[in-house]
Amino acid sequence: MSFGKIFWTICFLAVVSLFLYFYDFPQKIDLAYPAVEYRVGVPDSAEQTAIRIKGIIKRPLFRKPTFHGHFIVDKYEYTGRFELWPIDLHVSPLLYPGNDKGKPFMETLGALYIEGSFTKLNIWVFEQISETYRGTDNLRISAPADNYEEAMLINKEMGGSFK
Repeated sequence: MSFGKIFWTICFLAVVSLFLYFYDFPQKIDLAYPAVEYRVGVPDSAEQTAIRIKGIIKRPLFRKPTFHGHFIVDKYEYTGRFELWPIDLHVSPLLYPGNDKGKPFMETLGALYIEGSFTKLNIWVFEQISETYRGTDNLRISAPADNYEEAMLINKEMGGSFK
């Protein structure tokens, strides 16, 4: 093999390698799911809501996949007003940065657990536990679900807790 062929082969492989490393392989997502917010172990606490997800999943080959866009839970008004902070897929906090009269703030809905490309999801909702602490106390939102039993099944499949 001549020097020219080796040189051009190496150049071609370098370009392909760089492309594969830096390209995000974007996938558009536009989903709407029925969801149920509930307390684990308390069937009477179940309330129906809806979740809308619209944005782009980026799945680079050698880095973590991420989602950029809107993740709206109808029951929580601020999720529709602010774009979601980019999240890592599978497990990530749902953070909504905003600005109120020049003062920046961050709302946190909870911890999101995702299966696949949002085929199933479970949110451990953060709520005011004490005057200075927000955390999760068995409040969940699961989707797609139409009732408490379906929501609890998703919670169980995704490693949720039971009381």
